[in-house]
Amino acid sequence: MKISYLSLLLGSALILGGCSSDDDNSNGGGEITPPPPVEKPSQDISEASSIELTLNSFDPDSGQVTFALQNAEGKALTNAAKYQITYFGYPAEEQASTKPKAWKRWHVTYGYSCDPATECAEPLQALDSAGSYSFSPSGLDWDANAASGAVSRYKVAIEVFGTEISNELTLYSPTTGEGAN
Repeated sequence: MKISYLSLLLGSALILGGCSSDDDNSNGGGEITPPPPVEKPSQDISEASSIELTLNSFDPDSGQVTFALQNAEGKALTNAAKYQITYFGYPAEEQASTKPKAWKRWHVTYGYSCDPATECAEPLQALDSAGSYSFSPSGLDWDANAASGAVSRYKVAIEVFGTEISNELTLYSPTTGEGAN
């Protein structure tokens, strides 16, 4: 019986002894400094040899788009400023034209562009994450050039330019709202 008490006493002493603070107080009391966050490597868009665009969101009602730019190696592209964004509005799929010579598929378009070499009324907004951008157009009114409520399907084309290249032009569908398809 004495051996078990002695073992218990010795084990408790080891556990309590291991919980004491170390004697190295060189950092002001043992505070732990977390490592700096690891940032995704980035590259200026003017130096990019390729541009890949990933659409994060497109709201057809407001026209707001958010997207990310990266090169083929996965580096975020920063300092994007030159762009061309075109919004397309289409009628419902089943809606036919009443005019015999009208296009089967009419559409409404709104275009926005910016070239930093000239005055830019609506620049891209860089977001907190490197390579991420937002654009909110002014004057996007789907009913201005069509009958009220006639536009029910939406697309957006976004082209961002580097010094000598741009991303592949693609038509994107909305990610939210009624026109998402």
